[in-house]
Amino acid sequence: MIDRDGDVLTLLDVLYGQVGVKGVFSDWPATATFYANCMGIE
Repeated sequence: MIDRDGDVLTLLDVLYGQVGVKGVFSDWPATATFYANCMGIE
């Protein structure tokens, strides 16, 4: 399902914004941190 780097950010956005996930354990810790910092998530 995830073919491009941007797909990871889209997936994180859906998980956080629509599903309500508050934390993610992933193989992409830098990407999750980057997303959280850009979106102002603490």
